[in-house]
Amino acid sequence: MRKAVVGASLLVCVVALSTGALAADLGCKDASHLLSLDNVTYSLLPREEMAALEAPPAGAAAQEEHPSQDRGTTEPLFSIDFPKLLLSDTWHTLTSPARWDTTDWLLFSVGTLAVGAVTLVDKPIQTQVQRNYNNSTKNTAEDIRCFGGVCSFAALGLFYAGGVLLHDDVAKAVTVDGAAASLVASGIIAPTLKWAVGHARPSADLGNHYFTPFSTKYASFPSGETTQAFAVASVVAAHYDELGIKVFSFGAASLVGMARIYQDAHWTSDALAGALIGTAAGTTIVRYNEERRKEKKEGQGLFILPLLAPRIAGVAITLVH
Repeated sequence: MRKAVVGASLLVCVVALSTGALAADLGCKDASHLLSLDNVTYSLLPREEMAALEAPPAGAAAQEEHPSQDRGTTEPLFSIDFPKLLLSDTWHTLTSPARWDTTDWLLFSVGTLAVGAVTLVDKPIQTQVQRNYNNSTKNTAEDIRCFGGVCSFAALGLFYAGGVLLHDDVAKAVTVDGAAASLVASGIIAPTLKWAVGHARPSADLGNHYFTPFSTKYASFPSGETTQAFAVASVVAAHYDELGIKVFSFGAASLVGMARIYQDAHWTSDALAGALIGTAAGTTIVRYNEERRKEKKEGQGLFILPLLAPRIAGVAITLVH
C-alpha cells in the first residue's frame, strides 16, 4: 500500500511543479509625432509635455502584476467566432514547440524524465493496488472517472451558464478555453500518442514494457481521462487566483488518474503523462487567449481630444487599431 501512496503522491507533486516608439521630428520644436505598430498619435504639445501625459498612472505597475484584473471580453460560445477560436488555439498549441525557449525545453525534459522514471515502479504499484481491489471502491473509482469525461464537459457547461446569468466574463472564459484545451489535449494529442506508442494496458497482462507502435490494438499511453481532467483543471486554475480553487481543481483531476490506475486500465506513468499533457495544453491556451482578448478590448477608433496646459492649447489626435 505504501508504494501505491508514493506513486499517487508523485503524480500530484510533478503536476504541481509543471505549471516601440519611433520619434520623428516634424521640423518644429513644438511638435511631436509618435508612431508604433498598434497606434499613431499626433499632438501639438511639446515633446516634454507629451511624455508627461503618456506616463503611466500611479499603481499601473501593480496592476500589471495581476493580469486577471485586466481581462478582455470573452468570445461568445454560440457564434462564428468560437470555431475560429478553436482553430487558432489548436494551431498555436501544436506549433508552440517551435517558439519554446530554454526554460520551456528544460521543463519538457524534466517532465519526460519523470515519466520515464515512474515506469520503473509501474509494475510494483499495479501489483499493490490490485491487492486492495474490492467492489465497494470499484464503484467509487467509476464515479470519479466521470470527471475525466462527461462530467468535465458538464462542469464547463455550468461555468458558462453561471457566467451568462451573473455577467461574469471569467466564468465564460473557463468554458471557452476549457473546450479548446479539451479538443487539443484529449481530442488530438492524446489519441495521436496512443496510436503512435501502442502501450499495452495493465489488464492485458503483457507487462509495462510491451509496445506495438502505430497500432490501435493497445492504447494505454497516455491516459485519456487523466489528460481531459487536467486540461480542464489547468484552465480553471489559470483563471482564478484563489489557492483553494487551484488545489481543488488539480486535486480532483489527480483523483481521476488514481481511479484509472485502480481500475487497472492504466499504468502510473500513463496517468502522469496525461496529467502533464493536459496541464501544458490548458495553460498554453489560457495565456494565448487572454492576450488576444486584451488586444481586442483596446478596440479601434479615432480620438480627437482638446489639450490644455499652462501657456499651451491644442488638440490630440489618436488612431488606435
